[in-house]
Amino acid sequence: PPLVGPAQGVARWRGFVRDSEGRKTSIWARVRIVAALDQVITAEPLKAGEPIAAAQVRVERREGFPLRRTWLADVGEALGRRPRRSIPAGAVLDPSVLEQPFDVERGASVETEVRRGSVVLKMDGVAETSGRRGDRVVVKNPSSGRKFAARVEGKNKVVVCGS
Repeated sequence: PPLVGPAQGVARWRGFVRDSEGRKTSIWARVRIVAALDQVITAEPLKAGEPIAAAQVRVERREGFPLRRTWLADVGEALGRRPRRSIPAGAVLDPSVLEQPFDVERGASVETEVRRGSVVLKMDGVAETSGRRGDRVVVKNPSSGRKFAARVEGKNKVVVCGS
């Protein structure tokens, strides 16, 4: 793909031409490449860290550089994700500034499994930290008040593995 310059869609394209005798001659050109693209746009300002709701975004057809996808094309790709920083209204949503939602939120009740060999103990716990599938989180036993580490396995589900 061409190297994108500071102006929207302006790029430097490098290539070559081959003459009838098979010799190559290098050439470059400054080009502006745009296409009509469906892009997810913010309908209102988005606050950092807050999940995106359907009313906060819409799809608009805009001109853009088609070779490197740095935007979302469907509202469903944005729903539930969280901006890493505040985003003003009317901005094209760049997926690189959005985080996936947590599977376990701090303060949420979590289904906890403790596995020791062939024994499995299930109990409720309270998440002390947030995390996504595969992350380690701190969970509090509401009965004893003790805290322990567990691995996130799914939505509001954690597992403590032991030997």
